[in-house]
Amino acid sequence: MASRQYARNLRILARLERSLQRPMRREIAGRANAAARAYIEDGSLGVFNALNGHEDAVLRLLQAQYLAASEAFGQQLLDSLKGIGAWEKKDFQDDQFEQAVREFLNAFGTSKIALDISTKTRNDILAAIMEGQAEGLSTTQIAKLIRAKAGRHIARLRSHVIARTETHNAAGFSQNLAANVSGVQVQKRWLTAGDERVRDQHADMNGEVVEMNELFEFDGYSLAYPGDRNGPPEGVIMCRCFVNYEPKEV
Repeated sequence: MASRQYARNLRILARLERSLQRPMRREIAGRANAAARAYIEDGSLGVFNALNGHEDAVLRLLQAQYLAASEAFGQQLLDSLKGIGAWEKKDFQDDQFEQAVREFLNAFGTSKIALDISTKTRNDILAAIMEGQAEGLSTTQIAKLIRAKAGRHIARLRSHVIARTETHNAAGFSQNLAANVSGVQVQKRWLTAGDERVRDQHADMNGEVVEMNELFEFDGYSLAYPGDRNGPPEGVIMCRCFVNYEPKEV
């Protein structure tokens, strides 16, 4: 049962990752291309103008993804609990769920995530300019370096990491929320993918069970679920672990 639940979660995760990765890659690569063109025309000042609006665009993508992922994962868990005890199917689209998700976004600083992403783009571009100037490259050559250091392959890699990490975090939050509001007495079991890519610290957590109102103790941190932002970046970024919410016998 746990393995089927994990497989369903992974399929939803992969689908939703793609829905964020593509527009995020276009946004990052597009800004790098715009900055390269602007550098040729107006120098460094043109670059800063080209980056205007990048943070806001990233924020819109993240907020839409969190709402979509929260609904998909939250509803999936509620459906899996249908028929257990007195629980009847509930719709994750109810106002109480959306409000809880929006409060989560505010509390955990989606705007800060967007700022971090846009700052990384800017820093990559400025680093390329400084490198090119130090090497005595021409304006056109520096523009090419900007695309190489901040667009194309780099944008593809960054968008993949962002999509996996942020979608996974939304999944963990929404399933934890859904389990709480369901009223079903459950316990939480940490599950990993069980392959060679699983980090050692995560492998040690595989199969660990805690009560619904308890936290997992992970590498000196207390987490409500895998991907919890209260954990360290090295334990959260690109994580594929999930919680299996198991009804308790009463």
